[in-house]
Amino acid sequence: MKKYIKKPLLTFWIIISISFLTDAQTHKFSNYTVKDGLSQSNGLCFFQDSESFLWVGTQKGLNKFDKKTGKFIIVEHLAENSLINNNSVYTIIL
Repeated sequence: MKKYIKKPLLTFWIIISISFLTDAQTHKFSNYTVKDGLSQSNGLCFFQDSESFLWVGTQKGLNKFDKKTGKFIIVEHLAENSLINNNSVYTIIL
């Protein structure tokens, strides 16, 4: 009878130990808004390039985030005679 109890109990402790090990990682998240220089608080698409710049597309344009300075740079829209008539960025293609 003890053999039947030990095996499930051991299995239970192994599973619990593994779950604690995998959950030990911590992730840091930051929330950026218009106050931080973002053109709009709702990002529609995101891309991180090889130089570690984070590009954020919004309905008000394209934003580039520099981790070193912690600031956003709003990429100016195209010339007035452009075929594109709004600043919405829904997709960033490499």
